[in-house]
Amino acid sequence: MSVMRIRIILLLILLASHCVSAATQELLPASLGDWTSARGVRLTPREIERAAGEDAALLREYGVTAAEQRTYIRGTRALQMTVYVFPDSSAAYGAYSFLRTGAVAVDGHPGTTSPRHGTRRMLLGNFILEMSGNVPEAQLHAPDELQKQLLVWADSAPYPMLSQYLPAEGLVRGTERYLLTKESLARVLPFERSDWVSFEYGAEAEVARYRTNGTPSTLLLISYPTPQAAQLKQAELGRWLNVNNSETSKTNRPIAYVRRILSILAIVVDAQSPEAAKTLLAGIEYQPTFSWNEPGHRATDPPILFVIYHIMVGIGVLLAFALVAGISFGGLRVVTKFFFPGKVFDRPATMEIIQLGLSSKPIEAKDFY
Repeated sequence: MSVMRIRIILLLILLASHCVSAATQELLPASLGDWTSARGVRLTPREIERAAGEDAALLREYGVTAAEQRTYIRGTRALQMTVYVFPDSSAAYGAYSFLRTGAVAVDGHPGTTSPRHGTRRMLLGNFILEMSGNVPEAQLHAPDELQKQLLVWADSAPYPMLSQYLPAEGLVRGTERYLLTKESLARVLPFERSDWVSFEYGAEAEVARYRTNGTPSTLLLISYPTPQAAQLKQAELGRWLNVNNSETSKTNRPIAYVRRILSILAIVVDAQSPEAAKTLLAGIEYQPTFSWNEPGHRATDPPILFVIYHIMVGIGVLLAFALVAGISFGGLRVVTKFFFPGKVFDRPATMEIIQLGLSSKPIEAKDFY
């Protein structure tokens, strides 16, 4: 076996051992201050019901990869902590947006704790930390040391920005949902079960409920990879929606009002009037900006006198080089012949001339000197 092949095998073994150690890394410590626990339980996606219960299907929709659970004891108090692991921060943010139903999130930003039925949840990168137990609500929180430890291992990619484009006026706080799958879309807009948004081609969406003058409506923001993809999707929305109430005959398709801003489609459904829908669409806070920071130059010819001047300078440099090289070679030859006559140059005894014999006088090597 060659040395190169041995090195490749060793490298693969090291990579495999690193992946195994990362996968089996215990996220929750054995103790939290004066709280102690037994060994943690590691759950696979198929076993996620043991920790998430009825929310297991939702977590699988967003691609949960594992969960770790520990129960901490202090006297008669018990505090249960569960960490759900997702492929990236976007998937964790999407699942968290559904889990925080009825929650109070500070300014709607991720990363804050949200209470629900005696449970607090916290979003940390691609982790969702869940805390519950028979403790006072003031003690139902994650210590700063634990948060810092999880953030070291968490995905540091930024969270999706679609929620920042939602209009603030009339927004029902806590109803924002980040969507990545057709199943999550059907949870909030159940009129269609197919992937009519085209999530499989890179789309992402944010939905929120609004209340304007006491009447509810729903705003759906869909982001596509390119403006061309958004334009094509806008053209085919009529297959599922009665776009802008333009159909004259009665139809079962829901009425939707649509606006496209470059690569983002904004769709309002359940609006009580076209005016209310247009007002909501006009309030979208997506202001694209463009910048051109690539260096540029003008492709112009220099003046003719400038060109001639540089040509003459170039010729002068070549002539000077030829003169110096010629004098140097000639001087070297003269000096060599003076100190070493007939040894380096002009050696007729060592020169042989091949002749055709066409003339009467033979050519001698000394005739060249």
